[in-house]
Amino acid sequence: DSFQVFRSVLYLTPMAILTAPEHVQSILDRLSAFCAKTASSVTRSAGQALCVHLSLRCADCLQSGSSVEISMFMWNLFQIMGRTQLDGIKQVQHLSYMVLVSGLSSWRRFFLHPRVDPRTALFPPRDCKGSKPLEWLAALVSDQELYKRFHAALEHAETATTGRDKDGFVVRKAKQLREEAEHRAGVTRVLAASVLLLVLRRMLQDGRAIPWSKASGPGSSAGLFRAASSLFRPAEPTMDPPFVKPTPAYMVLYASEILRVLLHLDAGPACIPRPFCLLDDAARAIHHLPSPARAPQLPLVLDADQREALVMDFVGALIDLNLTLPPDPHAKHAPAN
Repeated sequence: DSFQVFRSVLYLTPMAILTAPEHVQSILDRLSAFCAKTASSVTRSAGQALCVHLSLRCADCLQSGSSVEISMFMWNLFQIMGRTQLDGIKQVQHLSYMVLVSGLSSWRRFFLHPRVDPRTALFPPRDCKGSKPLEWLAALVSDQELYKRFHAALEHAETATTGRDKDGFVVRKAKQLREEAEHRAGVTRVLAASVLLLVLRRMLQDGRAIPWSKASGPGSSAGLFRAASSLFRPAEPTMDPPFVKPTPAYMVLYASEILRVLLHLDAGPACIPRPFCLLDDAARAIHHLPSPARAPQLPLVLDADQREALVMDFVGALIDLNLTLPPDPHAKHAPAN
């Protein structure tokens, strides 16, 4: 029952024993329990880090030869991390900023490792349905009410600590909670979008096909496209207060970059758009936009009305973005041109 003892045992046990049929399910069950929302935030973060460590060991083993057992073990590790993280953001009393950020940071280090193939972690080696890791990343990127969830979690923690009802908070405390919630939501969503872009570009570099799910849900290019494009229009509120703040400028940029990559999935490594770079001189940047070698292709089927709505939402978001971007830092009172 001790996480520290369990972690030490896994560190010292060879991978062949960990993935043996008589041991693998009990190991996965214990990892799932330590990463679950009912565990403490420290244990959940440490459990996520342990899963990433084991996944790196799996990647090292796969370098010397293919193994269905090790590939399936890595897939199950990321399924556990994605599923428990998704469960943790559904209820405010279990929402932990530390668990989210530490998990995303661990994933980013994992996917930057030169011996890691993101396909093994994100897509099943056998015929399984859905991808919890991609579902979690897409959910964080597209959740326009995440700041409300963090605000409710901070209020819950404050009332549990002080014993006061939230109606008794002074104006200064209420303002502090609101600003901290928006900051946490922004950091979390940017980290998720950054990891998602990193994964896409890593998989597109080697020219091999991406094994997307054939359905339109989690794990499919269509589902990812819908999640990113949903940021161009304010979401319908599902929590109090009954309104949703406009999508921040940085998330519009990330969503646009994700769509740009998804539109060129079939173009090949040589035709993948270069990473976006923000420039102060908008006119010059537009003038130097390169023409793609191949026409962009949608990863899903849209009728004429849906295409028009997507274009209108995107253009409207870009127009609003142009008004909120800062001007040239060397000429603060002059418009960017």
